[in-house]
Amino acid sequence: FVEWQPEFYGARFLRQQQQGIYPARAFVQTPVERMLAANPPVGFQRNLEHLIVIARYQGIVPVLVSFVSCPCRPGGLGSKEMLAEIEEMNTLQRELARELDASFFDLASVFPMDEALFLDSIHMSPAGAGRQAQLLAEFLIESQLIPVR
Repeated sequence: FVEWQPEFYGARFLRQQQQGIYPARAFVQTPVERMLAANPPVGFQRNLEHLIVIARYQGIVPVLVSFVSCPCRPGGLGSKEMLAEIEEMNTLQRELARELDASFFDLASVFPMDEALFLDSIHMSPAGAGRQAQLLAEFLIESQLIPVR
């Protein structure tokens, strides 16, 4: 049910990773690392900046949370290229939180790298989602971002 634009190479990269044929076709001449370096996450940064401003305008306290990825399942979503991009976005969030004086929870630094908590390298199992919720709740309480009853 997802239709990709012809120039979107993300799905091609993941498919090649999953099939074990990377690099093939366009990636032979232009490795994904070069594509990613030429396309920094500018849109991601702007979206976060806007979300923070809009949240504050509405009286909401914004909290940025790092994205957890597990290298326990290599290839595709767990490829070194994808994991590096996730780390780049986490670093961007950390810096943006500091610049805009927003709260930042580095979930990736405290989340257990237990394969049972993941369905693949980035999607959590029900147990993983529960652990994520528990860690986030603890952070919100300890940071006094939500009242304790």
